[in-house]
Amino acid sequence: MNVFQRFKMAFALQKLLSSDLQSGICARVPLSEVSSAIDTYGAEMTKGKFLITPTLP
Repeated sequence: MNVFQRFKMAFALQKLLSSDLQSGICARVPLSEVSSAIDTYGAEMTKGKFLITPTLP
């Protein structure tokens, strides 16, 4: 693969990363509710990711 082909591939990947390969955030879940969040995520994976947030004292 020559330099031009690598540049072209890198440009195509950057374009995909900015649009097609994005994953939205469905919910932010405290650590205390992680069990139910995993169940919900398993049933609704296409809605986006669940972020687990730490519970600080």
